[in-house]
Amino acid sequence: MRAVWVLFLSLCVAGIAVAQDQASKWDGASGMYTFLHGDDTVQIVIQHGKLSGYVTRKEHGTLVDQKFQSALLEGDRMTWSTVPTHGTYYTFEGQLTHDANAAKDKRGFYKIKGTVTIHESGKQQEKQITMQSLPESQQKS
Repeated sequence: MRAVWVLFLSLCVAGIAVAQDQASKWDGASGMYTFLHGDDTVQIVIQHGKLSGYVTRKEHGTLVDQKFQSALLEGDRMTWSTVPTHGTYYTFEGQLTHDANAAKDKRGFYKIKGTVTIHESGKQQEKQITMQSLPESQQKS
């Protein structure tokens, strides 16, 4: 009976370790990504498998930050939506990947491909996009 109990505990510990590895698999993907237009970016923060971030966009010559209101990362699948600001907010659903042949310090080492829905003035517009990670040298401070 003791051997069964030890085996059970070993499997539980192994299961927790695998779950933690899966949860933190994408922690290195935190950073700034391209978004819809030249000056628009998305800041992605992944810590211990938890997703947060914000969109920075230009509106009438002024930069506007919109925090994620809700965000979820399950494996390589990502969903988020921003807080409405000046009548506009975004929802996104997509997949996080990385280019094994690229250097991490190059644009597009990480990519997030999916569908963004732009909610503006009561209208919705869907776009298929690929957000590319920006190297630290190109990230705004």
